[in-house]
Amino acid sequence: MTLKKVIGFIVIILVITIGVFAFNQSSKRATEESLQSETVVKQESSEVEIVVKQVISSYLKSPGSAQYPELVIKKSITEENQYVAFGDVDSQNTFGGLMRSHFFLKIIDKGGEAQNINNWTVDSLDLGDLILVSNGKPYDTPLSISDLSVEARMMQKQIEDFYRELK
Repeated sequence: MTLKKVIGFIVIILVITIGVFAFNQSSKRATEESLQSETVVKQESSEVEIVVKQVISSYLKSPGSAQYPELVIKKSITEENQYVAFGDVDSQNTFGGLMRSHFFLKIIDKGGEAQNINNWTVDSLDLGDLILVSNGKPYDTPLSISDLSVEARMMQKQIEDFYRELK
């Protein structure tokens, strides 16, 4: 082998080694950024999950018995602070029997501490037989969650009164 071939071979090996090293560093940095991003999404998702469960539970006869075997939460890609949640909730009914209800909930983050339920607005809710319409307001009128809890109790009382009249 001539000296030129040896030097050329060494240069090629050096270029390949530098390229592999640079690629590994870039890949490692991208992986770290991806993991950090996933951590933020998971943390955000768990905070939203807490709010979703609080909202749904506020409409149940026995909120303490609520279990969520199927719960999917998606962040809106068109609206910055809007989330959609859907799935199933199992809870006890008036007679103590376990009942499964399907739900669909759209909520809006008004900002502030995510786990504070007052920082959220319910845009729409469909829970089993309950479709939320607030005192004649249009269906898409945002309501505060505290208003929903009051309204849920009023609706529950009306239903109980209706059943008492039937007896």
